[in-house]
Parts: sequence; structure tokens; C-alpha cells
Amino acid sequence: FIEVQPNDGFGTLLPQETLEIDLIFGPKKAKEYNFQLCCKSGINRDFLLSCQGVGVRPPLVLSHSLVQFRPTAVGDKSPAIIYLTNQHTDCNQSKEPTTQLTKDVMKVDGPRLFCFCLPKDSEISISPSAGRLLPGERCLVQVMFRPRLLDHEIKEEALRQIHCAKLISEKEQEINRPTEQE
Repeated sequence: FIEVQPNDGFGTLLPQETLEIDLIFGPKKAKEYNFQLCCKSGINRDFLLSCQGVGVRPPLVLSHSLVQFRPTAVGDKSPAIIYLTNQHTDCNQSKEPTTQLTKDVMKVDGPRLFCFCLPKDSEISISPSAGRLLPGERCLVQVMFRPRLLDHEIKEEALRQIHCAKLISEKEQEINRPTEQE
């Protein structure tokens, strides 16, 4: 549940040198974590680093994190289906969220809002792109891929084709020149 970067924590540190490392916390379970990392030097000195972290269950979960579309022709469309689920279960089934403070961790049970943000001019569309899920509720989300060619891409390809044709005709002329001279 912990990753040290760069180089998995291995490296060389010269005198008066500082090295910045990243500790990446990725818990597998929803619980409190207290642990120590040990940094060992080449001369068998140990430096202990105390760490604390809290793993929480994400309130909204996607059915899968990778969407693969079939090969799709320009101008055609390719759909994919994923599900978004609010994993929290609300005991009192009220529509108002209840907030609990559990060991310094804010936990909110209740409806969850979601919104998918796509890059500008994306070839992907998502429906519904925003909404609200009650505890235990699941929502079907349709992801649509519509590849298209932009005007500047068409112009760039046309210029490339013209340039290639010009190079080919120049090479043919060079090849034909010695024959004409003979």
C-alpha cells in the first residue's frame, strides 16, 4: 500500500546533496494505517520515518476503469456501457445526507453528485454526464466514441501528400536526366 519513487527508493546521495522522494499511499482496505519506513544507508545506518494514513472506501465506484472501443471508422460511432454505483448504504433511507466524524475522518452517507468532465473538442461523449445517486443506487452510463477528422488535419494531410508527390517527381527527373544526356 506504499510506493517510494523514484527508482523504488534506491539511489545514491552525495555529501551536501538533497534528494526529494515521493511516498505514494494506495491503501487496499478502509482502515487506519500506522507504519514506519526504514531508510538504510550503504554503511548500515537505519533512518526510521513514521507514517500515518487513513484508507477510506470511495463513495462512487465505476464498474471498470478502462473503456475499450472497437475499431471505429471516421464518422461512425462506437458505444460502451459502464455502471456507476454509490456503495454507501443509508440505514435510515432518508434523502438528506448524514455526516459522521469518525476518528478525524469526515464520512458522509447519503446522495452523491457526479459529473464527468471531458476535454474540449473531445471525440467522446458521456450520457448522463452529471447526476445524483442515492445510497446503494446504480446508474448505467453510456460512453460514445465518434472519431472525426478536423479541418486542420485534412489540410495537413493534403499538404503532406503534395510534398511527397513533388519529391517523387523530382527524383524521377533526376533519374531521367542521365538517360537524356546519353
